[in-house]
Amino acid sequence: MTKHREFPGLTTEQVDLLLKDLHPARVSKRSQGGAQLSYLEAHDVRATLIRVFGFGGFDVETTRAEILDVSRKGLDNTGNYVVTAVAQAMVTIHATGAVYSDVAAATQVGPVLGDTADFALKTAASDAMKRCATNLGTQFGLSLYASGATRDQVRFTVDPEQWHPVPPREPMSPEMQEYVKRATTPQDAEVTVGVLEP
Repeated sequence: MTKHREFPGLTTEQVDLLLKDLHPARVSKRSQGGAQLSYLEAHDVRATLIRVFGFGGFDVETTRAEILDVSRKGLDNTGNYVVTAVAQAMVTIHATGAVYSDVAAATQVGPVLGDTADFALKTAASDAMKRCATNLGTQFGLSLYASGATRDQVRFTVDPEQWHPVPPREPMSPEMQEYVKRATTPQDAEVTVGVLEP
């Protein structure tokens, strides 16, 4: 693997992975407030961090976790606890020195206070981590903010220290095609890998 000439600290293979479209099989959906939301699961985001940056190539730290409110009213009037929590997370990418921070809140309902509070805190921390990771682009769910799109939203950056608009790329070698396919495709999905387009 060779270092990318315009992205200090990253290899060409890493940049190629970051600029790929998001595979639709990685996207989960849920209904919320009458709308259909598209999102990535927290385990998928962590697995992608490992695939792109390697074991030990990044840190995820929860810098704040706090219960904001506990109520026994219950959304369904059954006496369940309603717990609202907030968390702040920080993601550090060692190869680039980039540090991303974001916050999220979560509300959970359940009959046992400890379990419900734990679930609310973990959900808030996971959501905060996922929001941090969107700064790394489409492979981490950035495109989903555009009405659930999976097409890469970044394509290039005009920062002269990183790179200029991408020239047409040469076809990838069969080995590189297989590497990219394995790194970005869920186990149960089928894909056809070819030339990456700018």
